[in-house]
Amino acid sequence: PIFFERSVLLGKAAQRHAYLEVIPIPATSMHFIKEAFENEAKRVKLIFQTLVPDAGSDSSRDGLFALRETVQSEENPQYFYFEVPNVVSASVHRIPPNSQGRLPLQFGRQVACRILGCPNRVHWKECVLPYAQEAELAERFKKEFNPFDIPVDDDSDDDESE
Repeated sequence: PIFFERSVLLGKAAQRHAYLEVIPIPATSMHFIKEAFENEAKRVKLIFQTLVPDAGSDSSRDGLFALRETVQSEENPQYFYFEVPNVVSASVHRIPPNSQGRLPLQFGRQVACRILGCPNRVHWKECVLPYAQEAELAERFKKEFNPFDIPVDDDSDDDESE
């Protein structure tokens, strides 16, 4: 999968807008990921800093620690962070304060859709399904996920009444 996080300040009130996305990528497409990120970054004039150059380390753990150190060193950090475990080291694009440059809102999805061959699905609104189809997919997901689901103990209410 591709993991990416975007954190930016919005408007004059400097409200933080952040989100994390995880997009599954078939193993057969993994060799395209690094090149796809590099090409898209060049196209929109972004410069990424590799946070964890040592591929032999626990890159996801080290990448998150490096990201935390990077953003804690700034007053209002804005960034785009991405990594693909065992393929692309954790990398970050820092957006300088008062920057005139813009990070495209759908940057991570643009890369993922290019890899997956579905450029028409970059914007989430293009992925909306009819309600009946969504409900069917949700039920199928619940059924397939059930063996991994952790049961909830409903006996907690009984303990309070004793």
